[in-house]
This record gives sequence, C-alpha cells and structure tokens, in this order.
Amino acid sequence: MNQKPKVAIIAATHFLGRGLVEKLYPQYELRVLGRSFSRLNEAFPQNIEKKEIDLLQLESIRTTLEGCQIIVNIAHASFTNNILRSLPSTAEKVVCIGSTWKYTQYPNERAEQVRQAEESLKRSSVKWVMLHPSMIYGMPEEKTVSRLINWINRFPVVALPWRGRNLVQPVHAKDIIDVLFLAVSSDKMNNQSFILAAHEPITYYKMIKLCAAKINKRVWVLPVPRIILKIFAKILSFTPYHSKLRSDQVDRLTEDKNFDVVPIEKVLGRNLLSFSEGLSQTAIGEL
Repeated sequence: MNQKPKVAIIAATHFLGRGLVEKLYPQYELRVLGRSFSRLNEAFPQNIEKKEIDLLQLESIRTTLEGCQIIVNIAHASFTNNILRSLPSTAEKVVCIGSTWKYTQYPNERAEQVRQAEESLKRSSVKWVMLHPSMIYGMPEEKTVSRLINWINRFPVVALPWRGRNLVQPVHAKDIIDVLFLAVSSDKMNNQSFILAAHEPITYYKMIKLCAAKINKRVWVLPVPRIILKIFAKILSFTPYHSKLRSDQVDRLTEDKNFDVVPIEKVLGRNLLSFSEGLSQTAIGEL
C-alpha cells in the first residue's frame, strides 16, 4: 500500500484549517502550523504534530516544512512567494487560498497580491492548486453576513448603490473545506485555479432580504449614490469603526460578482450550495 503524503497546514487554527484537519485526520500524517504554539495546542489533539511558523522569515518556513510533501496555505496569498522560495526538497504540491478580488476592475492592493501569488505558483516547479473564494460565510473569521444580520436586527434600513441590483455569489465555508480536501487527496485539480462561489448568483437586494427572513425581520433597501457611501467610508476611517466600511469595498458593491462555478462543480461531483441553502443550513451564531 502506498504511504499517504505528509501534509503541512499553514494557519491551521483558522476555521478552514480546522475543518480541513477534521477531514484529513487520522488518515493523513499532519503537521499543523501557526504563529502561536499555545493556540495550536488548544485547537488540535496531542498526537498531531505542531510547530510555530513565521511567514516573514524564509528559514522559519523552510525548517517547519521539512519532510512534508503537500503544503496547504490558509494564510493570506501575499505569503505565497515566501513559501515557494522556502520549499524543502520533499515538497510535491502547494495548495493556496486566493480570492475573487482577483477579478475586480478597480485598482486594489489585495487583488494584485492574489494575481502575483497565482503567477508565482504557475512558475514554480511543484504541482499547485489555487482556490479563489468569493464572499465567505459560515465561519467566525468572516463577519460580512453576520454583521449584515446584526445590522438588520438593530436597524430596518440598508443603504446600497443602485438599491442592491448588483450580483453577488457568497460561498459557504463548508464547501471550501470540501474542495480543500479534494485538492489534497486527489490529483484532479493539479496545476489549476478554481473559483469557489455559490451555485448561482443573486442580487445584493435578494441577499439582504434572505438575511432578514433568517431572523424574522423586515428590511428596506435604500438607494444611495456610490459617492455618498465613499464619503461615509472616508469619515469612518477617522473613527474606531474604520474597519467596518472601506472605500474599496464601496467600489466592489457596484461590481457584479457573478462567477462560473461549473468547473469546480464538475470536479467536486456536486453543486455548491446556493446562498439560500447555506443560510438555511447554518445557525445564526455560525454565520
């Protein structure tokens, strides 16, 4: 019987990392990596190997990845080049998380980092997979949907450019975990990037209405010019609430974020969850 490869998971305490560990353990030999050994120890069983890693230090990366065949990076895509420069001789495949920010028409540092990361993977000498999730919900680290629900619970009005007519296609975290598992456990996805989004797009208006229905509330969507929202975001940047709404996020609200998920659904062998399906299957506290 062929021995299964040793898998290193960077940023393993992230929700996606923890979910992937649950699917891989104990069939695979794992090494979970993060900035804090104590957090790793709290999150995972004693018999899973744990190491601290500093993604800004090439020697730290090289040392902690030694002996691993598959490396999964749950941390930001901007660290991809450092990881590729520090791969041990045992490395065979690198799996990275990008973002559909890659497809924005607006100048954006995050989008450029994702594009550069994918180009670095394409130039590398190892097998690779890159996943580009859209807006993620269903995990504590991503607060977009939970913040929206909390807002609706307190205020019955949501302001959006064009009254929320633009398209959005949020992806459930559990779908991402399933795809990560497939990327590790098979060769079907090698040397390709995949968009991860809901099975079908909906308007922001529809998404807001579904969120309101989740908590049995009524909500009105108020049309507001983009420039007004950008001014509001600028004002917020000087307050403790600066992270709640950024100017680049306002720009993205006016872009249609509808994506073709047929390629990943064919590989996965099933449809990804629609937003209404994911919302109905997820408790409010888990959004």
